[in-house]
Amino acid sequence: MTSVSIAARPGRLSEAEIRIAKRPIGFRTARAAPRRDAALRRRMWPAMALALAWLVPSGAVRAQEAAAPVPAPALPVAVVDPPRRLPEVAFQDAGGARLDLGGFRGRVVLLNLWATWCGPCVLEMPSLDRLQGALADQPFRVVAVSLDRDGKRPVDAFYRRANLTALAKYFDPRARIPSDLSTTGLPLTLVIDHQGRQVGAFQGSVDWDRGEVKEYLRPFLDRARDCDCAAPLP
Repeated sequence: MTSVSIAARPGRLSEAEIRIAKRPIGFRTARAAPRRDAALRRRMWPAMALALAWLVPSGAVRAQEAAAPVPAPALPVAVVDPPRRLPEVAFQDAGGARLDLGGFRGRVVLLNLWATWCGPCVLEMPSLDRLQGALADQPFRVVAVSLDRDGKRPVDAFYRRANLTALAKYFDPRARIPSDLSTTGLPLTLVIDHQGRQVGAFQGSVDWDRGEVKEYLRPFLDRARDCDCAAPLP
């Protein structure tokens, strides 16, 4: 690498010098080298120093780069403005009862579509469970709807393995919701305000532990509290 970098700059070395630059220069090799090689190496040092000056940043520059904060990636939310009314979507609770989003009116809802066979879905579920736990006293609900065709069995097993305790279980074993919403891809999380309107969407796995998530949700939660219109949960 050094020999190529040097040869690419003005004052390039001869072929003999390049061959020497490629040799390992250990202590014994240096002592046994012919005088001609030693003279050539003396000619090489200025060029090598120049190359290193180009290739290696100064200590001050490297210190500045190390001290510079690395900005966090932006929250991956797609804003829906103006908010839109959603079509009616139906799903089941753990007891098999039919539910729809109207039963959650008055609350901020994260409608999360997921499945146990979806790797990114499984990855985000523990942090989604913690978010629900942290906002349990707020007009807020995560409605995590599993699209697993086998219904409760794989979901129950996953909840046990992942120790999910705050998230309620909801099911759409026929996977009708993506078609009703004209969406594709999992995981998908729709943000729904207290009036039942979609105001945002997260496509893909999200780290719900990030502080920016609560900052994003705060104005919607404030309006839901001011409304004070949340009905008892279904």
